[in-house]
Formats: sequence, C-alpha cells, structure tokens
Amino acid sequence: MPFTIHITRDFDQMSKVAADLVESDIREKQAVKDEYVLGLAAGNTPTGLFKHLAKAFNAGRIDSGRVRSFNLDEYVGLPGENAPAHAPPAVVQLLHDQRAVRPP
Repeated sequence: MPFTIHITRDFDQMSKVAADLVESDIREKQAVKDEYVLGLAAGNTPTGLFKHLAKAFNAGRIDSGRVRSFNLDEYVGLPGENAPAHAPPAVVQLLHDQRAVRPP
C-alpha cells in the first residue's frame, strides 16, 4: 500500500493536515457505508488532530451520529469502570466536545 509523507512546519500545521485527511476519509466512507469506525490513539501526538476533528463534528462537516469510536491504548486488563480515569485528555476532550460520537 503506497503512502504519502507530509512535511509540515510545526505541530499545529501537522495536526490540521492530519485532521483534514481523517475528515476526508470519514466523509468518503460515509458516502458508501452506514458507519465509520474511528480508533483514537493515546499519547500527546494526536491531541491537535482530535481538536480539529471535534471542530469538524461540531460544524456538521462530518455526520457524527454515524461514527463509532474506540480507544487504542496500553491499558489492557484494566476494568472497564477504570478506563475513563486513564483515558488520554485529548480523547476525553474530543468525546466531551462531540457527544454524538458513540462508543462501541
């Protein structure tokens, strides 16, 4: 599978480019499928991407009612009730900013 390397000047531009790519993929898939599955990575790297995606959801550019999300993190084995306490802040912010994104 070919891939493209995007060279950006800073974190903010990288986050915007990444969010634009994800947003475009979501819209493309939603045109032919009922649901889009979005894995939310842990760590600080995707925080800007999550903020831009939340803006896209809130602006109605993405049909958030047809997005199902799950966390990609290293907390395997934690009881489910403890997971939110350990969730990366950006994931919590994205889900807080866009309440229509449904958990699996």
